[in-house]
Amino acid sequence: MKRLLPLLILLLLVLILVPLLRDGQSPREPVTGLPWQVETTPEGLSRVFGLTLGESSFGDALQQHGRDAELAIIADPGEAGALELFYSRFMAGMLSGRLILGTRLDSATLRELRERAVSSRVLDSGARRFSLDPADLPTAHAATIDSITFIPAADIDVEVAEHRFGVPSERIQINAQVEHLLYPELGLDLILDRDGKEVLQYVPPRDFDRLRRPLAQAAEAEAASSR
Repeated sequence: MKRLLPLLILLLLVLILVPLLRDGQSPREPVTGLPWQVETTPEGLSRVFGLTLGESSFGDALQQHGRDAELAIIADPGEAGALELFYSRFMAGMLSGRLILGTRLDSATLRELRERAVSSRVLDSGARRFSLDPADLPTAHAATIDSITFIPAADIDVEVAEHRFGVPSERIQINAQVEHLLYPELGLDLILDRDGKEVLQYVPPRDFDRLRRPLAQAAEAEAASSR
């Protein structure tokens, strides 16, 4: 009996302490900021990566995601270009990639920003990058985000896309290499590229036609050329 008593005491301590230790463990925090975590509003807006398309500004993005970003006007030859905020290293929850935030400025404001740019250079793509005058940064920071482009480092295929986002409302095949999976209710165009990187383009759901219309036209032109 004397030999059993220490064992009984030890067993009793284990039964008491194990539940206490489990209760003391903090619950695992849910992962947020993932590309498929898109919130929509009755007004036709959407929120992704902590930013509301059509409401949040470049300044909001810099405050939330840090100032390690490039703010510049990117213009293809012969075009006025667009003001963009670019994160070369961005974490979308547990996924890494590149993030590009876009806005639509009126042509007069965009022209003035370009004219006052402190420098410009040609990118590998052939587009020209205009660095803003520091005096124009408040104007740029106040610009409203109306598009978000995320280029994940990891590959995405149709199976992964449908698992995370659901079955797309429409699929548009541009050519043998590129296919667009359209989710108008999310304001998302998910571009699958067999030979390149996948791209996720977000706009406010109420403005989704400005993404779909040129795609439909491109698909029609491709079909006509192959006849």
